[in-house]
Amino acid sequence: MKKLAILFAVLTPISMLCQAGVAHAQTNLLKDSGFEKGLGAWSVSGGKFYAGLEKVDCDGDGVKSQCLSVTPDWSGNAFVLSQKVPLVKGRRYWLRMAVRGTGSLSASNTSYVKDQAGYQSIAHFKGNGRLYEHVLVFSPSANSASLNLQLYTASRARLGFKINIDNIELYEMKSLPWSKCDSVRNLNPTSIKMRTFGKPSSLYLIWLGQKRLSMSVKIPGIGGLFEMDPSGGMVVVSTGVIHRVRGYDDVTLPLPAAVLLKIKGRPLYWMPVQVTSLPTTVTIGKTASWGFL
Repeated sequence: MKKLAILFAVLTPISMLCQAGVAHAQTNLLKDSGFEKGLGAWSVSGGKFYAGLEKVDCDGDGVKSQCLSVTPDWSGNAFVLSQKVPLVKGRRYWLRMAVRGTGSLSASNTSYVKDQAGYQSIAHFKGNGRLYEHVLVFSPSANSASLNLQLYTASRARLGFKINIDNIELYEMKSLPWSKCDSVRNLNPTSIKMRTFGKPSSLYLIWLGQKRLSMSVKIPGIGGLFEMDPSGGMVVVSTGVIHRVRGYDDVTLPLPAAVLLKIKGRPLYWMPVQVTSLPTTVTIGKTASWGFL
């Protein structure tokens, strides 16, 4: 059953999955994660030229939504966005957010978003005007009461440059499956390389489509939230089994020229579905995107 790579196969009907039993649905541990109600539970500190709420398309789906926009200072005076959330030593967590840089940034400069979760951190480099999905899996080495996000540039940014952040999600990794894209689209545009995480030894399916729902939908009998729009040509493109030790599985999907032409200038979305014990437990994972890196 290892690796099906069929980009335009017939979609497995949702009703077939609805015959399965209920799995535990995960909850975002962060409040006001999309900034729809302003900063809400978030607190801010540190250096910045500008910080405010703006309507920006951070997810790359063509829809503008309210996000946090910051023109940060250099690393010695970073802008800090934080929220109190108890993190437990030894447990595994997944952090994801949509990030985009806009405006004027000199060619010699770079921008960073750094996560500080417990005692672990990771820094991502992205230049001006690029959309990317910021993903971190971590296991704190000590209990922590807050999550801190640092925004800064290698040197002081020009006025007008902004780092936009939206849809920050923090989950404790239990039964929730998720995938991330290891391919850089502008360097390797002919294939998607995905790594799917989940419960060891469980069967998983990867669904791929061209549209994302405007809001998540709960399906009776299914754990997790459905986030992809079936009208966007959604298909099953791969199946596999999560490795019993590593806790993930890799797959590379080639994209024919006709498909590349059709999706030019638009993102692709994929969503993992984990089958823990067919047909009693099916869990829908978080939708990820193959955006414009």
